[in-house]
Amino acid sequence: MKWDILFKNGTIYTMNDNNPKASWVGIQAGKIIAAGLEEPNETNAEQVIDLKGQIMFPGFIDSHLHGTATGEYLQEFNLKDAKNINEILEIVKNHCQVDGDGWIKGSGLDIRNLEDKRPPSRFELDKVSKNHPVYIKNRTMHGCLLNSKAMDLLQIPEDLQGIVINEEGEKTGELSSDDSTLYAAGKINKLTSDEEIKKYIHATAKYCVSQGCTTICCLDGNMFDKSDRDFYMWMYMAEQLPLHITHFYQTEDVHKVKALGLKQIGGCLCLDGATFEGTMAAREPYNEKLYPKGILYWSDERLYRFLKRANEEGLQTAMHAIGDAAIDQYLRVYEKVYNELGLEGNPNRNRIEHFSLVWPDQIKKAISMGLILSMQPIFTYTWDKKKDNVYEALMDKKRADRMEPFAEIVINGGIIAGGSDSPVTAPSPLKGIHAAVNLEKEWKRLSVHEAIRLFTVNGAIANRQEDKKGTIEAGKLADFVVLDADPYENADRIQNLKVMMTVVEGKVVFEHKYD
Repeated sequence: MKWDILFKNGTIYTMNDNNPKASWVGIQAGKIIAAGLEEPNETNAEQVIDLKGQIMFPGFIDSHLHGTATGEYLQEFNLKDAKNINEILEIVKNHCQVDGDGWIKGSGLDIRNLEDKRPPSRFELDKVSKNHPVYIKNRTMHGCLLNSKAMDLLQIPEDLQGIVINEEGEKTGELSSDDSTLYAAGKINKLTSDEEIKKYIHATAKYCVSQGCTTICCLDGNMFDKSDRDFYMWMYMAEQLPLHITHFYQTEDVHKVKALGLKQIGGCLCLDGATFEGTMAAREPYNEKLYPKGILYWSDERLYRFLKRANEEGLQTAMHAIGDAAIDQYLRVYEKVYNELGLEGNPNRNRIEHFSLVWPDQIKKAISMGLILSMQPIFTYTWDKKKDNVYEALMDKKRADRMEPFAEIVINGGIIAGGSDSPVTAPSPLKGIHAAVNLEKEWKRLSVHEAIRLFTVNGAIANRQEDKKGTIEAGKLADFVVLDADPYENADRIQNLKVMMTVVEGKVVFEHKYD
């Protein structure tokens, strides 16, 4: 049989346990025809690509990414490296030098990184923003900052949760709950043009293929504006993009999702909020903010109706649950649906997103019902250090040690799908793999092979696509990533390996250019 392309002379890790390694792979019409270790017959190929000893894996899958927000993050000014309030104010001041009174938008605010251990107030932002309204998103996207002009324009309803008030009874400009944050985002983003959204989409796709992603699960809708036009634009533009998109529509409207021909629903449909804003729903108090035990946004009845209706229609569901109280709620309600509908084996691949503060009983129950656990190793690597541990600064050590116990889940037979939650962290599977392998708390670590599975085999399983993706074997899509060095031999520097080539259905969509 003739091949369109032959990739040869590489170390190819297929992630297929039956035939784990190859040195060549032949493809035709975007699919893998054969792979092997013996010398290939090059006369069968119309094109030969010499890998020159480089390392090939199945294309990476980021199972949890917010596509539009990632594009915004790549286009806006970024505060992730700001060390104090003065640096933030200087950055804002520089961006407010433009004429007029247009919106000034930023991302990546992480209060834990600031020496001041607090965000700037709206009054401080007012002094540097001239006549511009200023909108700065928290790194988690579960909170934001506004200056006075922005607050005046938005007129946020007083009854929404998370409007922070200082000791003098004044609004500080900080919004710390999903309710108020999403309200502000919706009104601001309504002003964004379709052309600007297209730029966000292309920026996200371009960056992701440069990181070796061949599939991204875009969790969009219900975050940008009330029309959800960004979600529809992702669907409309999908064929123009250089990688595969799995669309998770963040809506409760099962009928709408079925009408769109989608097989999955949800994503960050949030049962609770975020750890650092103090809205993660916990069994016991863990912070001194507005909500000491966090917030549960859904009632059991609402969750039951949604999970049952979606599963009756054969849809895969994905729900955000970070804290142990939110996980308790999900497991309690899902177990009822599981028993009523006979969902043994989890045929619809229902997922819990994040699954962060979790206890052995919860792990056991989730695994017993076959639930997919969509998690982000880079969270743990970033915030669960032995020194200056962010989790331990927020809660007692016993609970901090229960945040994202990857090894325990895998040892007990759980399926973890790896993601970035971009733009919370960069959509870089190599960084995610490195994180899972090199966690400072050794008992949470995965082996290199287990970590790579999170972003290949398990990513495909988590998205009901294991018949097409996740391994390099005959019949599957020719989706590959090529690296400059072997992660098995460089476990302590996986995040520094270079993506040399990304291939989607046999087409080279990214190639590293040497300086």
